[in-house]
Amino acid sequence: MTINFKIKEVSNDSIELKEFAEMVVNEWSDNILEEILSLPIQKTYVAIDKQGIVRGGSVICITPKNAYCLAYHLVQDVFRSHGLGSALLKKCKEFVTTEHPSTELQLLTEKWNERAHRFYEIHGFTFRRDISNYYTEGEDGCACLYVFNSNSLSR
Repeated sequence: MTINFKIKEVSNDSIELKEFAEMVVNEWSDNILEEILSLPIQKTYVAIDKQGIVRGGSVICITPKNAYCLAYHLVQDVFRSHGLGSALLKKCKEFVTTEHPSTELQLLTEKWNERAHRFYEIHGFTFRRDISNYYTEGEDGCACLYVFNSNSLSR
């Protein structure tokens, strides 16, 4: 199955950002729109199918230590493995590299999520360290910190 989609940069008050937040609620059961809007957002991208429906998205924020953080990166489960996540991640890496070529893009994944670990490693992220008791739910609450160095946008 071939999926036609486009990646679109959206603003904090866009309907597409609200649709992405609703998608997260459906996929993760987390109501995150207020949380997303409370973050120091730098860029938000969404993957939109040919019917104009948001099928995935990425939100880049600035951490208190002025590092870029991929706070949200999600593609609807039925649309995974069709290039949407890779295209979104490529846009995020290009943004960080263009804006501040000497900085990093960081992200966290749950330790048990080996599929996510492989995905980010394929896309040039490297494992930095485990963070104990980060998540309040799950088996052990442990998160894995992955980092992309913007000087290495060779992927």
